[in-house]
Amino acid sequence: MDAKRPDRATIFYSTTCTSRALHQQLAPDRGGSGVTLAGLINALKITGGRLDEQRILFLGAGSAAIGLADLNVSAQVQQGVAPEAARQRIRMFDT
Repeated sequence: MDAKRPDRATIFYSTTCTSRALHQQLAPDRGGSGVTLAGLINALKITGGRLDEQRILFLGAGSAAIGLADLNVSAQVQQGVAPEAARQRIRMFDT
C-alpha cells in the first residue's frame, strides 16, 4: 500500500486532554479548533479525500467538540455543501 494514498484512512481526534497544558492549547477559545481543522484538511490532501466526503465522529460532546463541529460545518458550507447535509455527516458520542 502506498503511504501517501492508503486504501482506508482513519483520522482520530479526542477532545479529552489529560495534560493541563495541552488542554489550554486545544481549548476552543484559543484557536484549537482551527488548528485541528487545518490538520484534518491537510491529512485529506495527503490521502486524496475531501472534507465533504467524510463522516466525523466526536468522542465527547463538550465545548471543544461542539466548536470544532461548527467550524467543520462552516468549512463544508464554503465548499458548497448545504449546512443541513454537513451536519448530518457529524456524530457526537458522549457518556
